[in-house]
Amino acid sequence: MKKQTKIAGIAAGVAIVGAATAVGAAAELVFQAGLKRTTPKLVHKTKNDDPLNQKRDQARKQLEQMPHEQVYVTSRDGLRLNGHWFAVEGAKRTVVLVHGWRSTWARDFGMHAPFLLAAGCNLLLIEQRSHGTSEGKYIGFGVLERYDCLRWLDFLRIKTGNTLPVYLFGVSMGAATVLMTTGFHLPPCVKGVIADCGFTSPEEILTHVMRQQYPKYPRRFNRLIDAKALRRAGYGAADYSTLDAMAVNRIPVLFIHGAKDNFVPLSMTVRNYEACKAPKSILVVDDAPHAKSYLVAPELYEQTVKAFFHRCEEAGKTKE
Repeated sequence: MKKQTKIAGIAAGVAIVGAATAVGAAAELVFQAGLKRTTPKLVHKTKNDDPLNQKRDQARKQLEQMPHEQVYVTSRDGLRLNGHWFAVEGAKRTVVLVHGWRSTWARDFGMHAPFLLAAGCNLLLIEQRSHGTSEGKYIGFGVLERYDCLRWLDFLRIKTGNTLPVYLFGVSMGAATVLMTTGFHLPPCVKGVIADCGFTSPEEILTHVMRQQYPKYPRRFNRLIDAKALRRAGYGAADYSTLDAMAVNRIPVLFIHGAKDNFVPLSMTVRNYEACKAPKSILVVDDAPHAKSYLVAPELYEQTVKAFFHRCEEAGKTKE
């Protein structure tokens, strides 16, 4: 998710329209800003010259220019979903990388990709529905995208024969997506999940973000927005959550979160961790804002992820 973009405009719109007692119109604005592929003109992008952002943008450009294969799957509701396949010689594992809300595959993982490739990982970087070149009108906040993840796992079965360990790795909304995916019965090749700064549910993250900018944001807006989501996007905010998935998940999870994340609160990852019934570990990165734990502490991040791969794969050998 892009912490510095769009939220101030949403709050301003709610305040203006709400003052005119047009609650329905205000809820429509929030719905469009949060779920619709194209955002309202009122929702503006805030310039951010943070050096970490500049470093991330450079890594994004480098990843986009690296040779790779363009791939796609078709979702269960008929959308073409695009991805980017990076294969390495003598691969030890395959990692499916899932970006966040209104972000891109290369932006969220441009920094991660080089170390993962060097560690012997094939990479499948997907473009979530309603993002980038993938089709779709509405964003599903993981509720819809968890089904898309199943399609990508089917793709890997055909592409690689599932001969290697597979990991699902998501950032922000991508983390919520991969956590929710564990609620399904997944192929045995899926050995672990990495969830970096994921939220718990669409309703909880929407309420949290809106109340940061607009403390009097009324919860009744959520009911209106939920009705719109059911009617237009085919899902409700209460249909599923990461907590639901963690209650039944049996796949090891590495949780990561920045201690200074003001967009998705650390408390949401803590709740996901506490709800997880599978083997689990957690890394909290001091001084890291939203989705920037790797940029703040790259060596610690890499060591933790590599150790997680090792634990999961050694456990797999023991079971065999």
